[in-house]
Amino acid sequence: MQTSEKTKIKGFTLIEMLLYIVIISTALIGVFTFINVLIRTRVKTQAAIEVEQQGILIMEALTQDIRNASSVGEISSRTLSLAGADGASVSVSLEDQKLLRSANAGTNPLNSPKVSASDLLISNQAAAGPPSIQISFTLSHANPSHRPEYDYARTFITSATLRSPQENSTVFEPEGIHAD
Repeated sequence: MQTSEKTKIKGFTLIEMLLYIVIISTALIGVFTFINVLIRTRVKTQAAIEVEQQGILIMEALTQDIRNASSVGEISSRTLSLAGADGASVSVSLEDQKLLRSANAGTNPLNSPKVSASDLLISNQAAAGPPSIQISFTLSHANPSHRPEYDYARTFITSATLRSPQENSTVFEPEGIHAD
């Protein structure tokens, strides 16, 4: 017995197959482009955060050193030396893209190797009275590979006034007892 009906084979035609490949390829290219943009944005944000955090910490440390000092030993556009009431000395300088803080305990860099420092400027802003020291410096993320997502730099400026000797050494006198 012969069947006159043609048997249908189910499948895809060549045009359908090419159309599906183009649609899937376009979707994958879009997804990979989006992921690449996300990764670059994350790296750029991390570089900015690294610079910002270190800049804030360095400014706070320098401000505290200035406020706790009793006198200024040396001040130039690139170096600051401070003397404490207890005889301890602190100096700040810039060498090899590192902000260095030297104290009695030794010399330590204030910035990490991931961040380079430049353009250190130190000046006394007070014409009279206790010195008011202004410090500005630029921090930039280290970028040895010259990739654009690591390019981030910011200039930080802080100033502080030395406390008078009376403010640095507070004497506690109980009520009713006065020194004559």
